[in-house]
Amino acid sequence: MRLSKSESCPLAVVFIDFAKASDTFSHEHLLRALEQKEFDHYNVAHFRNSYEAFTTKVRCLVEERRNIAVKQGDSMSPLIFNLALDPLIQTLEREGRGFAVNGKPITALAFADNLVMLSSSWDYYFF
Repeated sequence: MRLSKSESCPLAVVFIDFAKASDTFSHEHLLRALEQKEFDHYNVAHFRNSYEAFTTKVRCLVEERRNIAVKQGDSMSPLIFNLALDPLIQTLEREGRGFAVNGKPITALAFADNLVMLSSSWDYYFF
């Protein structure tokens, strides 16, 4: 923010705090993220085996079981959450979105269940 102010550069910042972050991603999405990051077969299989019987019941008009969520208290939850967000961050980087710091664009900062997205324009946030 200091750089934006001192250089008179526009800066758009979006803060996102995901409520119940570990309950929001499907296991299929997480497995694709692991494979995209080229995790070895052993670790992908370990994740699949650890979570295949772990489901969440969703009740709307029709009761449905879905393979979503990470086990509460799992020490891997922050890493798994950041892996799940990585495809979004990669897309933002590919599209050239972000705020340049020392000539390198920074698109997002992710920690635990929080995400901060940075851009030199608000136009990038209206998909």
